[in-house]
Amino acid sequence: MIQLTRQQLAFIAIVLLTYAAVWVDTLFGIFSFLGLGALKVSLLYRLTITVIILVMMFVYQNILSWYMKFMLLGWAFLLWVLTWPAGDLELVTQVNHILRLLYPFGLGLLTYKLLSTFPQFSQRTLAGIGHYGWVVGVFVVFSAFTGLGLESYGEHAFGIKSFYFAGNDTGLAALLALCCLFCVLYYQPSPLRFGAILFCLSGLILMGTKAGWAGALLVSFSYLIVFLFFKKTQGSVGVMLKGATVIGMVAVVAFAASIIVPNYDRISYQIEQFQALAAGQNPRAELIQAADRHFTDYPDQLALIGNGDRFDAGVGERYFVTFNNTLGTTTNKLVEQDWYDLRGHYGMPFALFVTLGHVAFLLLAGWQWITRPRVISFTLLLALSLFMGHAMLAGHAFLSGQSGGLAGVLYGLLLARTRRSG
Repeated sequence: MIQLTRQQLAFIAIVLLTYAAVWVDTLFGIFSFLGLGALKVSLLYRLTITVIILVMMFVYQNILSWYMKFMLLGWAFLLWVLTWPAGDLELVTQVNHILRLLYPFGLGLLTYKLLSTFPQFSQRTLAGIGHYGWVVGVFVVFSAFTGLGLESYGEHAFGIKSFYFAGNDTGLAALLALCCLFCVLYYQPSPLRFGAILFCLSGLILMGTKAGWAGALLVSFSYLIVFLFFKKTQGSVGVMLKGATVIGMVAVVAFAASIIVPNYDRISYQIEQFQALAAGQNPRAELIQAADRHFTDYPDQLALIGNGDRFDAGVGERYFVTFNNTLGTTTNKLVEQDWYDLRGHYGMPFALFVTLGHVAFLLLAGWQWITRPRVISFTLLLALSLFMGHAMLAGHAFLSGQSGGLAGVLYGLLLARTRRSG
């Protein structure tokens, strides 16, 4: 019988929380592409982690676990209020929401417990998050050359999301991974790690999302600046890092051009979207207008307790009828801005409570960068800033198992580093 030490078990847990995530998402996408979508391996994976998180939430007594308990209690109270006296909410939808909201914080708690006991796995954890990005990149490049997989926008615009159904979720997860890949390259330079960055960047460009393109440029230039100023990058290692980064960016741009130029007519969609952003238009403007109409119908209720999944139905009806001239539509529709969706579902107090939890980690990352300016501190701050920015502008963050899961691991790493420095 094989007996594992606590350190070996911790290592396996880190691998399952980080390296395994991208493979279960990829397998689910491939199964679905082959008509085997009933094999929901990614759902089983995250549901298993969620069960462990719920147990830990009640076993451990610290600020984070109590925050999660109060979130669960607040949700239960709101559910009781919203279902009285009619009881016409979709319970499955509401349970799915609260489990998704708890997921990043629960992974933060789980990762913190692992890394506070075994801090030697911190670099492995970063590499595991980075693993998500380059694996996605490999499959997106594969789809670009073979034609197998899914398009991001269908026939009317350029973009390939390979076997990943949630393009925005996958894109944000890849951006968080890209930050970690650059960080690992800084501490452990090697051609393989540099190649992983190239694949991740290529995937982000080929996916064709606005956030992916803008985020890839922001992250790449940010780390180029970091490599210019940190002491470790002043010697021969620094020359290699800076040179490799510049050459890599040029190579990725050339590769992207070779793919995009033949499809120039199809990138007009992205050009129009960027022009709208430059003019100050919110990328979710039409959905926000639909939500605002729903808010005006239930001003007091939505301000205090929300309207549950009836909010989604109201947004869907107004969005499809008003902007798409589709009558008789009863499709539920999220606003796809996490702040709006939280307010609409559960009211302002609960939305503020959840959002401030994420803001607290972002502020902690900023404080750690100010007090301990290291590349890993910069990585945590940049990645969590991207996560929060995406949540406020494009959604697909707080409720996303993919990006929310990776952000949760970063939360745990941040807490473990704070404890050691404190």
